[in-house]
Amino acid sequence: MSSATLNRDLRLYRQLSRLPRPSSYTGKIFLVAFLGTHIPLLGAVGYVTLSHLPMAQALPVLKAVLAATLIGTAGTLWALYRLLAPIRCTADALQEYVDSSTAPNLPTTFSDRAGQLMRNTQRTITKLDTLLRFKNRMLGVVSHDARGPASAVLMAVDAIEKQLDAPAPNMDYVRSLTQQMEHTVEYQLDLFHSMLNVARYGEGQVTLNPDTGTAQSVFERVRGNLKILAAKRNHDLQLDLDAPELMLHTDIGKLEQVLNNLGSNALKYTPEGGTVTLGMTTSSEEDTVSFWVEDTGPGIPESVRGELFEAYNADADPDTDSVGLGLWICKTFTEVLGGTIALKSTDDGSTFTVRFDRAAIEAAPESA
Repeated sequence: MSSATLNRDLRLYRQLSRLPRPSSYTGKIFLVAFLGTHIPLLGAVGYVTLSHLPMAQALPVLKAVLAATLIGTAGTLWALYRLLAPIRCTADALQEYVDSSTAPNLPTTFSDRAGQLMRNTQRTITKLDTLLRFKNRMLGVVSHDARGPASAVLMAVDAIEKQLDAPAPNMDYVRSLTQQMEHTVEYQLDLFHSMLNVARYGEGQVTLNPDTGTAQSVFERVRGNLKILAAKRNHDLQLDLDAPELMLHTDIGKLEQVLNNLGSNALKYTPEGGTVTLGMTTSSEEDTVSFWVEDTGPGIPESVRGELFEAYNADADPDTDSVGLGLWICKTFTEVLGGTIALKSTDDGSTFTVRFDRAAIEAAPESA
């Protein structure tokens, strides 16, 4: 809408808004309606006055016109008040969202201009609320997943310093730590690239970077990422692959991040000295490939399992420095890759399983 058109449409509103009384928008509408509905009465009074009718003849006419005017005014004001409901409801919904961030539930089925106002307001606030929540999730995701690799690097630096301060440093161990640090930094760079993909996922856009590699190489890299944390907590970190040479073709970075998060969670929640196993199982009967992480922890209470994969919920725990995003990331990336994620938990431990149809994860055999 042009500025000239907007100024023209708002001319009467602008003039009425300058009136000190009534102060409300509804009151101004009622003032205009009251004046408009009393024109017949004023006309009747003027006619009687100018025609010099005898009072005996004029009084019944004036009474009838006055009664009709009052009835018409009451009906008009009542109808106008009801017809202004869309504007009042929209204004109240906006104010409530500003005050308490509570998304409204305005109707979206009406097609006139008032209905369009409610529908567009509802759509706008819903989209804004979704974007704000997603922004907060993204900040949490970056905080959550950037902390892990950075902590691993710091632990490796601390271990290297201790070795270098020792009378006879184990240089082979130092070299292995520097290699782990290099791989961790590379992983963190891949992580930030994946975060951009999560943002696009939230906007309905998904970018996959398919690659090919063996299952063994994927799990070795994941074990390398988790090795320092496992050693710090005195865990036995094992691999159990029934087909280590299976060639995978998928977004390897996202798959590794899923396994990293599941493995990191398992290590954090398993008491010291426990066992965490990263595994892969193929099923010829179901034609599936399953990646799983099993721990010997205390299990997950049934009361939180329903919200386990929601952001900021079940895996948020101040004792483990978690913000509750790890499993949400796992679910998000698993779905992007075309798989499903499930949990089996008992008092003796938990197993998270990420399952894919074999055709969706296995590299096609090279043609002869």
